[in-house]
Amino acid sequence: MMKTKSHTGWLVARVVLAAVLLGGMLWLAARDLFPNASPWWVLRVGLFVLAAVGALIVLQALVGAAWHRFSLNRGATDPGWMWFGGEPPGLTRERERSAKAVDLAPPESEDPPR
Repeated sequence: MMKTKSHTGWLVARVVLAAVLLGGMLWLAARDLFPNASPWWVLRVGLFVLAAVGALIVLQALVGAAWHRFSLNRGATDPGWMWFGGEPPGLTRERERSAKAVDLAPPESEDPPR
């Protein structure tokens, strides 16, 4: 097996550099938009907004995963297909073909019903 070089250090460095540059641009914009505000107030509001956006992203991931799990457990083919009126035509044909090929009748029980 070939050894591959890990690029994790470069990835972290680029993400940190991008975050610093983006933060600097936002700082300049906030300083121009709110000239009478103290720098600490701008920093606190910026961190609050960043935390709120992060919380919304986490909440969307949790709710989205729960929705997908709920819909798949209730028989949906794919949660994305719930936006449409029914199954895709190819899937319907494939299900009909496989139902004919496989006998889906339940096995007969040994005790007859009374």
